[in-house]
Amino acid sequence: MTKTHGDLRAFYNTKLAPTLGKFQKERANIKRRVLHNSLRKSPRTFVFAFFAGVVFIYGLEIWRAIFDVGYMKENLPLPGVAIFAAVLAAYMVFNNAISSYFEERKSLTVRIKDFLIKKVLKLVAPEMIYHQWQHVPIEQFEKSGIYPVPVHLYGGGDCFSGKYEGVDLIFSKLHAYPTAKTGRGPSRKSSFEGIFFVADFHKDFRSSTFVIPTSDELVFGKRIGRLMKKLTSFQWGSLTRMECLEFEKMFAVYTEDAVEARYILSPKIMERMVAIQRRFPGNVAFAFHDSEIYITIPLKTDFIKPLCNLDLACVTAFYQQLRLFFDLVHDLNLTSRIWTKV
Repeated sequence: MTKTHGDLRAFYNTKLAPTLGKFQKERANIKRRVLHNSLRKSPRTFVFAFFAGVVFIYGLEIWRAIFDVGYMKENLPLPGVAIFAAVLAAYMVFNNAISSYFEERKSLTVRIKDFLIKKVLKLVAPEMIYHQWQHVPIEQFEKSGIYPVPVHLYGGGDCFSGKYEGVDLIFSKLHAYPTAKTGRGPSRKSSFEGIFFVADFHKDFRSSTFVIPTSDELVFGKRIGRLMKKLTSFQWGSLTRMECLEFEKMFAVYTEDAVEARYILSPKIMERMVAIQRRFPGNVAFAFHDSEIYITIPLKTDFIKPLCNLDLACVTAFYQQLRLFFDLVHDLNLTSRIWTKV
């Protein structure tokens, strides 16, 4: 159930604001703390750099004595050593401060993200579990059959799994690149980067059906576009025409059983799939088999950015962003039990 702005404000004030306020203070103190620690260590850094400068220049003089001039200066150029040491020490202090700053910021970001997502998830889907460093297993990605090529590189994160309103569900951010065929690296054309979504469809079906986005007809015209669709039929089954004209413009349906495909893709479901395609910027693809639905939603950017200013507007934007994916369950009517599974 979608929460009102008043509900979100109450949730923010009671459940989030106290802890987020502490995170804000910690974030503001990082720069000052890192600078203080760096300055505290700077005398030792300078001494180290000075002796490093002495060793370097003394070694250089020995090298010149042996290979170049044939003699070695009696006195070390201490002013030069001091200048060199000061520059080296300043670089070491600055570089250490920058590294420490970004490490602390990254560590704090991970903690804020984990806290905020888990809290908001309890509001959206109490039975779901969030794992920041896990992702949908490769077995499920390959089982979907949407990208029928061997995977070379595979990974992801921000995994949500469990039950949502009685529906078994798992989705996460993924990147999957196919095995390179030419030695020039994986083909970006057949790679995937985005959200991979798997849910129980609550319908029994024996065959596989794929709904693949296509713009061939818009680019090449209807005749050539349909010919191109037929040429790809071997990957997913036979091309099947559907009655919904708007759906046909956006998708090509490939199936092993045309009768069962029409049983799965009711007019209402096709309308909702069209609406889902319009909601996301990339080409959304669907697969149906083993009584499950698989959805790939290409996204180049991180779909979870809950950090911002940690204020109510930020939390509201993140809540709406997260709801976008859970709403797929309602969009596709997956909560309905009118189709009893055997």
